[in-house]
Amino acid sequence: MGWFGSSVSGDEIHQVVLSHMQKFVGSPTEILEQSYEQKFKDMLASLDEWATGLKLGDWKRSSIVGSIETVMRNTYKGQFLDQTISQYVKLAQQVILQ
Repeated sequence: MGWFGSSVSGDEIHQVVLSHMQKFVGSPTEILEQSYEQKFKDMLASLDEWATGLKLGDWKRSSIVGSIETVMRNTYKGQFLDQTISQYVKLAQQVILQ
């Protein structure tokens, strides 16, 4: 066990988030399509299930949300309103940090 209740590192969390985003939401150009939100919710449900299975605590779950935010802000930088990205980050917080 690590300092925060799990041996899962921040790098591992980031890799899991990246693979989930590629698998579930695909191309960043789809963010404004109606189907994107459902794909994003499906991704969050899968990440939540993964975190629950590993019994990740609040610190690690916060790291998941932080990784989602980092990926989205880097991927969509200059393409979409900050407000749109913030809306998805807030949704991630609601699901992952429940």
